[in-house]
Amino acid sequence: VPRAMLWIGRFHNPEVYGSTQYHHAQYLQTGVSPPAIEEFDEHGGILPSHLIGAQLEGALAGGGPDALRYELAFGKTGTLDEKGIESPGIVGPARRGKATASLRLAYYPTDGETDAAGIFLGRNRLPARDLSIQEVRQTVSGFFGNWEREKIRLFGAAYFLENELEERSGIGTGRFATGYLQAEYRMNTPWTLYARGEQSRGTKDDPYLALFDDFAERQMVAGARWDVARKQALKFEYGHPRIMNEYSRRLAAEWSMVLP
Repeated sequence: VPRAMLWIGRFHNPEVYGSTQYHHAQYLQTGVSPPAIEEFDEHGGILPSHLIGAQLEGALAGGGPDALRYELAFGKTGTLDEKGIESPGIVGPARRGKATASLRLAYYPTDGETDAAGIFLGRNRLPARDLSIQEVRQTVSGFFGNWEREKIRLFGAAYFLENELEERSGIGTGRFATGYLQAEYRMNTPWTLYARGEQSRGTKDDPYLALFDDFAERQMVAGARWDVARKQALKFEYGHPRIMNEYSRRLAAEWSMVLP
């Protein structure tokens, strides 16, 4: 219908802001790597970024055409094992989790839909396999924003997680917060410079986060993007993450393109 659309099948979880903006297209995102909290589940992320079910999205009246938009999703995630969260598949042997619900509200003050601000809320249930726990019940909430002008862009998000782990000996609980802010500067040449800071609080005592050894609870990233052609980009990135209370350094280069 004119102001709403229904999706049925496999789609990205609205509570994970970054994956819904760029999906799996590396060319679309400015840098090489996403923030740690927005890493895809199939790549070691800590949030279920894919759902199988139904999603309703559309615009609410008021404030101009399409000023306030919503995404409401119901579905099932994958399961949790020693390798992390298994991304659910529509076909094949992949096991699916239990019912999950997510809601995101976004306000766009202009018709161009570049500047935006909003909130999200989700409730995830992740059955566990081959672990000492049986299930994880997780509440995710937070907010995000995007601001753009001619050469400058600022965007970021904050996430608040409450985790309840059902163990054979009882219930374990924990909570933590994490977020990031990225700044970009588009030069007159085909170069774009960017930097991102990520910060977390309360990660030390969270039993759910202890299942993910590679999560960067703190990180500084800086890089440059060179649009070598109309649909090709070459990126260089330096990262300084802290994982399991230890700092490391990471250098990455990436070439991406769009077909046709």
